[in-house]
Amino acid sequence: MTATTATFSDYSALTKPRLSMLSVASSVVGYVAARHGFSWGEFFHVFAGTALCAGGVASLNQWMEAETDAAMSRTHDRPIPSGKVATGSAFVLGWVLVIAGLVDLFVAVNGWSALFALATVIAYLGFYTPSKKHTRWSTEIGAVSGALPPLVGWSAAEGGVSALGWVLFGILFFWQIPHFMAIAWMYRGDYAAVHFPMLPVLDESGVKVARWS
Repeated sequence: MTATTATFSDYSALTKPRLSMLSVASSVVGYVAARHGFSWGEFFHVFAGTALCAGGVASLNQWMEAETDAAMSRTHDRPIPSGKVATGSAFVLGWVLVIAGLVDLFVAVNGWSALFALATVIAYLGFYTPSKKHTRWSTEIGAVSGALPPLVGWSAAEGGVSALGWVLFGILFFWQIPHFMAIAWMYRGDYAAVHFPMLPVLDESGVKVARWS
């Protein structure tokens, strides 16, 4: 995959801005729900730090999955498989954004928010992304990383996470199962083509998928 000269829009697409903003929104919800009073400065750094980490994770995820993205019809035109962005550039951009986000949260907010942001990065890149090739439980593993961003905001407000914060985590975790099962069912042909052993691929009838959802 030889990249042409990448434009700003190509790098922007690499960060999956719409998907990343969902993580930012859930982090902000956690912050607002837990904060007694309000600090615009702290709010800004929660927003910015989460956004940087989310964009960086999206870039690194595409760097890790460049080959499978190229083999699926719904992802073959992403910046790396389409040749718009070089794999090395995606790797560097991803880590620069992640590190910048973690530093911003640690310095401008608190250590707990940076720790939960780091946990999100590790859960997504270290566990969820590799698991898609090896286990039917990848969706559930991914739901953990998807439910962690509210705790970034919650811990930023509280300096820790109380029981209500974990309730918010649980709600978002369980909501993701039917949500992503529906998406995986729509694109089960693509996932089968790259040998992702997801439940919608293994269950041709869709009965187990519906029951699990």
